[in-house]
Amino acid sequence: MREKLEAIKTGYKEIDRYAKILLKGGFTVVGGSGSVGKTEFMLHIIHNVLCESDGSIIMFSPKMSQEEIYERMEKIDKKKNETYDHSRFLLKEWPNDPEKELPDRVKQISEKEKIEFVVVDGLQDIKINSLGTILKGLASEMSVPIIALARSSEAAAKREDHHPLQRDLPKEVVEEADVLVLLYRESLWNSEGDNKYTLEVTVSKNLFGPIGALELESL
Repeated sequence: MREKLEAIKTGYKEIDRYAKILLKGGFTVVGGSGSVGKTEFMLHIIHNVLCESDGSIIMFSPKMSQEEIYERMEKIDKKKNETYDHSRFLLKEWPNDPEKELPDRVKQISEKEKIEFVVVDGLQDIKINSLGTILKGLASEMSVPIIALARSSEAAAKREDHHPLQRDLPKEVVEEADVLVLLYRESLWNSEGDNKYTLEVTVSKNLFGPIGALELESL
């Protein structure tokens, strides 16, 4: 176990009391079915951290354009009526050779910027089995949190209980994660349910604390 478990606060007290998902030097994976809101969940956290810190946040996404992500961030900014220096949100193009180029880019940026954490979206779309290992090593080397977002398989849709499970994600990703967070939104499966506006956040794996579920108001 790390001698000193320093973590950045997400801006959600319920989460911060439960798990250090932005653990400095830690590798966190956020998983869930398509359209559950993994990117939106992460963008809210990015907004919260940028409003409370003076550092920068790097995000790589192979599946969304920079324009789309910036538009979604602008909506969050307006909704929360909070502002920050937008130049500190560093959206970067997906590299041709992510195994080599992604760590190199992060290190190059860190020479000029104070990095709060790094986000890698669309991990399930990347056909590189070793990328989870590379990201975990990079987090440890640089002592910054790295968060990877990954869509779970379609297996949950075929079960009576549609909650995502660890086995719905790539095995190598689950094995490398220090913290694994699974998102579930009942309204995706039952539009008439009582929890229509609730996002269920399950800490399924946590090397440095408890596991269990909590609920957030729908983002």
